[in-house]
Amino acid sequence: MKRENISIDLLLLSDGNPRLDPSLGEDETIYNMVVDQNDKLFKLASDIVEHGLNPLDTIGVYPSETYNGFYEVGEGNRRICALKLLISPERIQNINTGLYSKFLFLSKVYSTPDTIEVGVFEDEISMRHWMEIRHIGEQSGKGLSKWDSVQKARFN
Repeated sequence: MKRENISIDLLLLSDGNPRLDPSLGEDETIYNMVVDQNDKLFKLASDIVEHGLNPLDTIGVYPSETYNGFYEVGEGNRRICALKLLISPERIQNINTGLYSKFLFLSKVYSTPDTIEVGVFEDEISMRHWMEIRHIGEQSGKGLSKWDSVQKARFN
């Protein structure tokens, strides 16, 4: 994996995102993301507007097999979808008018970066291990370990 700054316009949401039903293209993926995440997507976008992208969480991409010069997002589809809707809220105008209005408001107060730093993997297979570590659970210690209520109280 290497780190690069890539234009958001060159990042394609995954139509095979395990979080969603399979999609045919990015517009349908955005539709499925809006249906699945609804207001969570807006809360994520609001946090990005206020604090930026979380520097502890890398967006992971790999070269698209279908579109030369583009990259498919393997890790970070929700964040990239939020950024794409901040750039072009009209993409959901006919899907969810309430969410569209919220994104339209946010888009007027946010200056979306031209590029973002991503981790570029050779292909989807080379990224799979890291996606599993992040999303499948603790896995006897190799995956992310969530804090219990005592640990959360100590942090707070």
